[in-house]
Amino acid sequence: MAFLAVGVGLYALSNFFFAPLKFSKGDLAEDPIWLTFFHIHFIGGAIALSIGWSQFWQKLRKNRLKLHRWLGKIYVISICLVGSVGGAYLAIFANGGFANQLGFMSLNVLWFITTLLAYQTIKKKKVTAHKHWMIYSYALTYAAVTLRIFWPFWEFGLGIPNEEAYAAIAWFCWVPNLIFAQILINKGWVKD
Repeated sequence: MAFLAVGVGLYALSNFFFAPLKFSKGDLAEDPIWLTFFHIHFIGGAIALSIGWSQFWQKLRKNRLKLHRWLGKIYVISICLVGSVGGAYLAIFANGGFANQLGFMSLNVLWFITTLLAYQTIKKKKVTAHKHWMIYSYALTYAAVTLRIFWPFWEFGLGIPNEEAYAAIAWFCWVPNLIFAQILINKGWVKD
């Protein structure tokens, strides 16, 4: 999980230094406002993705609580003040029409809310609730990895045309992650 998270995070950060891939939206990638939000989203998401997995490392929480808290603050800021803001703007212009725009906008809204609730619950010392909200938050953060695994698989492995694969991935990159998160919580993976 950590290997894929860091790998996709580094890939996303590389978009800041190199011209982004050309999108089928035509000149949109040349629009300075769109490009700014693109970079905002990718930087915030890359940071969250790259450090978020460490928050579940029990040894870090027990032996380096101060580091855990600092990484947690960076994670929350990278999502609530950076990544989700850029992502919401990009969702408005998502390829594939309204269904894709709604899928990516829903992802961004839930990403923001679950992360904010994770932060609020730990401030109230509700540790179990904090852990649950963090699982949901990181499941949504991990949509960046899920998207990059399933989209090429559907397009090249199953031969589904690019437009149809992208339409499905707007939802499939995050809904199964939330279902998996709920299963982990229901199975008692998170101890009090």
